[in-house]
Amino acid sequence: MERKLFTPESLYDLHWVSDPQIAPDGRRVAYVQHWVEEGDREGKRALVYRTALFLSDGPDAAPRRLTRSRDADDWMPRWAPDGSALAFLSTRDGKKAHLFVLDLLGGEATQITHPAELSEGVKQFDWHPAGVAFCFVSLGHKTDAERTAEEERDERVYAGRLPIKYDGIGLFDDRYTALWRVERDGSGLCKLATMPRDVQDAHWSPRGGEIAFVSTAKPEHERQYISDLFLVAADGGD
Repeated sequence: MERKLFTPESLYDLHWVSDPQIAPDGRRVAYVQHWVEEGDREGKRALVYRTALFLSDGPDAAPRRLTRSRDADDWMPRWAPDGSALAFLSTRDGKKAHLFVLDLLGGEATQITHPAELSEGVKQFDWHPAGVAFCFVSLGHKTDAERTAEEERDERVYAGRLPIKYDGIGLFDDRYTALWRVERDGSGLCKLATMPRDVQDAHWSPRGGEIAFVSTAKPEHERQYISDLFLVAADGGD
């Protein structure tokens, strides 16, 4: 292979992969591909990192690109239990990530959650073992009035929140993520559990009757980085 000097423009040649997900049939792998391109950042043209979903049908097959989103990103591919579809997160409908499902037999991806009902988007999700629903983690919904008020104020109050920001996330909201559920067709959106601190890593039980997740039992734990494991019924409750 011919060697060449590394220049700033060499960034355009870099492609790397992450989050490989093996299909239920054990033969295919869905994954995320990353690269750098010129795109839109806050109304200006700039170098941006991009992601899309790809599919490998085996070591001898050429990878196939599954998603194409203009000035948006697609990531976190997760197989339907029967292997017929991939659910994923995407920013193709606004700045916040929302849940989509792509039927691998063809067609456009179907949007499951929407900004009109869930303005703060989806952080993480899991398929129901029968493929009929999703559980997911979200900050929930803000009304237009709430969002306008936040944009207009020039200060924020963090009552007891330490730390107050993370790289890649920015300043934290004054609310915490909760556990939600939505049906496979996008209906029945509901909140299942709210905790004193953020809900994370939600997963269905094998029979679909319960959902396990990580959070903290006491508010002061946010300063101690201690996590606890919880179970809640799939239709909500204590």
